[in-house]
Amino acid sequence: MVKNNLGIFILCIAFSAKSQTNFQLNYNSTFSGRNILFSSSKDINTKYEIGAGLRINIHNINGKLAHPDDQFNTYKKRLFMTQPINYFGISGFVNRQIFSNSKTIKPYIFYDLQATYSGTRNRFFLPYDVALDGTILYKEHIQFWGPFTWVEQNIGFGFKANLFDNLYLNQRMGLGSAFILGYEKQLLDKYFNWFAWNFSTLFTIGLEYRLGSKTE
Repeated sequence: MVKNNLGIFILCIAFSAKSQTNFQLNYNSTFSGRNILFSSSKDINTKYEIGAGLRINIHNINGKLAHPDDQFNTYKKRLFMTQPINYFGISGFVNRQIFSNSKTIKPYIFYDLQATYSGTRNRFFLPYDVALDGTILYKEHIQFWGPFTWVEQNIGFGFKANLFDNLYLNQRMGLGSAFILGYEKQLLDKYFNWFAWNFSTLFTIGLEYRLGSKTE
């Protein structure tokens, strides 16, 4: 789904760039992993802002970014890219400004939707033998599963802080759900594993540049 529509999405963003008023560059930590998001948005009125963007997934094969913990999670923070299409995703969001009296801090509530298409990299330590003194010996196993279609949606609270002129700091935190769509015959429950879901979290920090005159 994401693979088929990614090219159309990029063309739509490029075509509509002139009508956008804000441009953002954000770092995101989501249920699936980490990504950099390039997005543009427009203020519908004094309260609402709507936007969309291109998501670039990131990982580090030899570092913690590829596998940040040693828990037996199947999907959480396990996103791992093996093909060029896996590095990209799409995002859409709606912000609703609240408590707008301040001229420098603009708090808001938001709905955020992100989707991407990629597999997972999983690392397990499983017992394989017992030493003469009774110590259990473990062996590392690396497993790649997928690819899957990931759909992550979160709602939460954020704020924009004016740094200077038209440049803003943007930060937000949210909670929601993550849907993982795809069939992997190596996983348990072979006949019903085409769909899985988990509770998710979202943390975003980045910069926003507002075109035109600064608004209060």
